[in-house]
Amino acid sequence: MSIQALAAVRNLTRDLTFVEPRNRFVLYALADYADGNGIAWPSFNTLSEWTGYTRRSIMRSIAELDEEGFISVAVRTRGNGSFTSNVYRLLFVDCPGGGSD
Repeated sequence: MSIQALAAVRNLTRDLTFVEPRNRFVLYALADYADGNGIAWPSFNTLSEWTGYTRRSIMRSIAELDEEGFISVAVRTRGNGSFTSNVYRLLFVDCPGGGSD
């Protein structure tokens, strides 16, 4: 958990009242799993358990947050080509280590 990421979400959403509540909650969940550089990699199922939203709602929120420029998404695959959890970067988090990927 990154206290900086959670604080950044709180500060961001306080000023952005137009952000849909579901998307705000998903941002909080991502921040809860983020490291000090604002990088998180929880699965859709993990985010669904954390928020109580369906997997489909989580996927929709992730797509909307990516489209709106709050996060970036890197899709990951295993060596056999199957998918694993995505990597999310919270774009509004100041990265103390320079934010290298």
